Amino acid sequence: LPAPEASGTLLWRGLDAVRGVAALSQALGSPYGVSGAAFLPAPAAALLPGLGAGGSVALARIEDFAPSVAYRTAKLRDDMAAFGAADILEDAPSRALWRAVRDAEPLGAEPDEAVWRLSLRPSAGPAALAAAEAAGCHGFLDWGGGLVWLAGPADAATHAAVIAAATMTGGTWMLLRAPDALRTTLDVVPPEAPALAAISRAVKAAMDPRGILNPGRFRA
Repeated sequence: LPAPEASGTLLWRGLDAVRGVAALSQALGSPYGVSGAAFLPAPAAALLPGLGAGGSVALARIEDFAPSVAYRTAKLRDDMAAFGAADILEDAPSRALWRAVRDAEPLGAEPDEAVWRLSLRPSAGPAALAAAEAAGCHGFLDWGGGLVWLAGPADAATHAAVIAAATMTGGTWMLLRAPDALRTTLDVVPPEAPALAAISRAVKAAMDPRGILNPGRFRA
């Protein structure tokens, strides 16, 4: 599709994660064509320019021709007044904000921290984020709550806590970044069921008999 002419983002400030995801769910279910929905806790929101102080933010993006974006953002703000008065970011700030979300800049991961990505149903995002935060991680929610970005201590205990947070909510997980000492001793993706693992090994042996494609990246 052609790139959209304009972008606009609504910001609801000060909501907790559960209330924030409820707002995002309503926005995504509206007739206004929301194309991006993320929730940033206060520490994550503070890392992005243009958001200012004020705690957490729930973000909903609309993209289209400029008159359509102006109309639909105003209508969505009116329809969702129950979540508080929403601010509206115009085109350039909106685009910059979503580039930062795309690149996981609100995560603010330190060089020595591990990074995980959880995928689950959106309504489970707040619980998974809270469980991971209790284990010493920090993060934010994208995809309306269905994608959880996490950073935290690169150790086995934190890795186990993140796996537990994903598992208890029926989601899946991936360890995206960690020191080699951790990556080579722990699973970086969920283990496959034995029958599926046997099929995977057979396909791998047939397609890559010499083991030269990404050796050790996902499996030992």
